Amino acid sequence: MTESAFQINVVRMLRSAGFLVFAVPNGGGRSVVEASIMKAEGVTAGVADLLLLEARGGWGCLCLEMKTKKKWSSHLVHRAEGKSRERSRMELKQEQYKQNLTSRILP
Repeated sequence: MTESAFQINVVRMLRSAGFLVFAVPNGGGRSVVEASIMKAEGVTAGVADLLLLEARGGWGCLCLEMKTKKKWSSHLVHRAEGKSRERSRMELKQEQYKQNLTSRILP
């Protein structure tokens, strides 16, 4: 299953359960001008793919990063090689936030 198909399934499932979830448009090809404008608007590498707006246990939302097994394996290799350190720090913060929120949402 592609990352896109996986994300579509997750969005459908969450919306059918009544959750407000939306995608963050960080991926895809852009012209230099469009990329510059989007960066100025706040588009940031490493931000999660989906945001689930559901306040629970003192948290305001859940950030979800979609990864296929193949992409996840590649991601781990890049982290092990020390590439993309800034992105890794942001992903670590997201992972900590997700773990904290998930422990409050799930029984």
